[in-house]
Amino acid sequence: MDFCILSAGIGSRFSPFSDYANKTLAPFPFEPLISQIIEAIPKNNRIFIVTGYLNRDLEEIVKEIHSDRDIIISQNLAYRETGMGDSLLSIIDDISESFVVIPNDGIYRIKLEDKLSIYESDIVVGSSLNTYDKKDYTVLKCNTNNDVLGLKRFDIVQDSNEENLTSKLFTGFLYVKNKHKYKEYLSKYPSGQREIYFPIKDYIRGNKTIKSLDLDWVDCGTYEKYKRELKNLVDYDFSKSNETLLIYKDKRVYKIFSDSDISIKRVKKSDMYPMAFPKCRELPSKFGYSYEYMEGNTLYEESSRENLENLLKFLETNLWEMKPENINLYNDGYSFYKQKTIKRINLLEEKFNFNQIKSINNQKLNYISLIPPFKFEEIISNIHPSPIHGDLQYDNVLVDSNKNFLLIDWRHEFGSNIKYGDLYYDLAKLLGGILLNYKKIKQGKFEASLSKDGRNIFYKYDEDKYVKEHQEIIYDFHFRNNLNINNTRKLLSLIYINMAPLHEPPFDILLLAFANKIFWSND
Repeated sequence: MDFCILSAGIGSRFSPFSDYANKTLAPFPFEPLISQIIEAIPKNNRIFIVTGYLNRDLEEIVKEIHSDRDIIISQNLAYRETGMGDSLLSIIDDISESFVVIPNDGIYRIKLEDKLSIYESDIVVGSSLNTYDKKDYTVLKCNTNNDVLGLKRFDIVQDSNEENLTSKLFTGFLYVKNKHKYKEYLSKYPSGQREIYFPIKDYIRGNKTIKSLDLDWVDCGTYEKYKRELKNLVDYDFSKSNETLLIYKDKRVYKIFSDSDISIKRVKKSDMYPMAFPKCRELPSKFGYSYEYMEGNTLYEESSRENLENLLKFLETNLWEMKPENINLYNDGYSFYKQKTIKRINLLEEKFNFNQIKSINNQKLNYISLIPPFKFEEIISNIHPSPIHGDLQYDNVLVDSNKNFLLIDWRHEFGSNIKYGDLYYDLAKLLGGILLNYKKIKQGKFEASLSKDGRNIFYKYDEDKYVKEHQEIIYDFHFRNNLNINNTRKLLSLIYINMAPLHEPPFDILLLAFANKIFWSND
């Protein structure tokens, strides 16, 4: 018996993710949603996947990470004008007599092979007693024997005269015993409007046996529902709406972005510095890339003095230029430091009333605004031109059992310059990730909130034991290489301010507090 996953549609309710990737690639928490579905299907059964919208990346990733499965991919090129029923009709002649349709946006916390024995009816529909808003679903009317006697969705209604029926939600899971009869019913409906549940009312009218099967199911059909379920899996959702990280069973890493320029430039940069960054392969759409998974730990997990010292040596040898390159980065610095920061502050002003915030942990602010008065011209004039990582913090440094380093999640450009950036920025990012442990942030090991009257920021964060020692190593590195530690420290506050609007509460509040605290400690 074949299983069918219909994933041709645009997924408009899954924006902003679906603006740049097929929604079945949404990470859950790191494996794509479609992998959760494939793994629930018995290994000996064929899988048909119908793609359409943003299909190329989806097809490559599925074929690569599920190469051990018998998967047949077909395309519905008219996906913009047609529905799931049309996608199913496009493959129905090729699939087995009896088949199962599984929706592409639900999580089934079961192995479907455990349910195969129930497939004796003409139709079996997956059902749920979850109390989601029924107006968003096809509602099944079922008796105590789980017979489906009626259904309702918008203008598709098939009522039953029986009393005491239970309302259940149709999850999109559908078993069909005879594809020819189902095809006959589905083909009656106009192309472009066909949905897979339409024939159910025809089966009811024909007195066919239709059973509901209650499933442990989670609906991820909209971006809001998906994010809600994701929050149940992680301590703190550190993800960004404009980029995606996928890791499948330690095989390969995929990064996908809403802006293809980021992906293209990251791949170019990795080619420029092959000893520092992994070898990347562009995805077909060029909106993302992939590289081979490296077994190892982040520097947060391997935070020894020796590892930090060896990392600095690695960077000196494979990336950084300790003698400033003879290149003028003023325009790039102006764009990167000043213009970008002003844009980020504007985003923050949409979230916070800075005129109202007067204190942090009940200590009066040192300045009329929570946002520090950055001296951009001074920062730009102190740029040390060098190849850089661009987001150099412990979570983006992997170390394996042989003490080899690999840098991940590098920034694609400094201003508009792919090759060069400011060495002080890399050092500041490194120091910033020491002072504020982003792994602990992801684990929710901090507190931050804004008082009800909006006047005070409260935060609590426990510093790691190694912070002082690692700061001393960074400071000593500056001294040995004739670098000015003040230039690095002045960037710390700027970095936290730029990060804040990209993250959700309460982390954005903590970043604002740290930015203010560090700026005035430098003064």
